[in-house]
Amino acid sequence: MQVVILFLGGFTGAAAAAILGFLAMAMTGAGHGWTSPCRLSAFSLVTFPLIGIAAAMRTSNARLFLAGILVLAAIGSDVRLLGSTQAEGVQYFDRALNSIPEVVVSWLVIWICSQAIAAGIFIVTDRRLRQKPPGP
Repeated sequence: MQVVILFLGGFTGAAAAAILGFLAMAMTGAGHGWTSPCRLSAFSLVTFPLIGIAAAMRTSNARLFLAGILVLAAIGSDVRLLGSTQAEGVQYFDRALNSIPEVVVSWLVIWICSQAIAAGIFIVTDRRLRQKPPGP
């Protein structure tokens, strides 16, 4: 049963990554829009299923380790998003936000929520493992 739950967690993450990728493609404007999210959304094809798997895992050191890696990846991807947006020009973000605000906001909400979920898994797992009495 645990394998099925892990598969469903990974599948849910992959579906969210596909939606994020679709929204990112919509923002590119055939190369004339905000293209930074498109490059980073490819990264979500790996991280989102792993977030789903981490969420489905039982509380353990492996779950804490995976969530920690995902939090570090989230921080790195945020830095890359900011740097990439700055390098290509903030005016492309402004253009996308003005022309298709619902797409930009949807992408940002999914992006931020995925990172909040990874951080939440890390924090909750850490607290549970600290409360667990040491075994024999």
